[in-house]
Amino acid sequence: MDVMNTFQKAGNPVPILEGEGGRGMYAIVDCNSFYCSCERLFMPHLDHKPVVVLSNNDGCIISRSDEAKTIGVGMAGHIF
Repeated sequence: MDVMNTFQKAGNPVPILEGEGGRGMYAIVDCNSFYCSCERLFMPHLDHKPVVVLSNNDGCIISRSDEAKTIGVGMAGHIF
C-alpha cells in the first residue's frame, strides 16, 4: 500500500493518501486548542496569555489555550 504520494500526481501539492486498490483514505486530525492557535497566529501579543474562543450562536467556549485551562476555565461554559 502506497501511503503518501506527495507532489507526484498531477502536480498536486497536497499529500494524497491511498488505501488498498487505489481508493482514497480519510484522516481525522485532532488539533489541541486549534482556534486559539489560529487567533495567536494573527495576534502574537496573545502568546502566553489565557485565550478562549466563543461560538457565534450562543457564546459558549469552543476552544481554550493551555493557560486558560490552567486557571480553571471550563469547556462549553456560557460567557453571556
